[in-house]
Amino acid sequence: MKSFLLTALSATFGFIGFLWVASKALHILLYLIDQKIVR
Repeated sequence: MKSFLLTALSATFGFIGFLWVASKALHILLYLIDQKIVR
């Protein structure tokens, strides 16, 4: 049971981390596109 909780926890954190990285990348991408449109 403990190992299952550990696996679920790590999976959740991994998913949150992935979402955070994806959102950061999206923000950078939108920023770059914004810069190109302005210029």
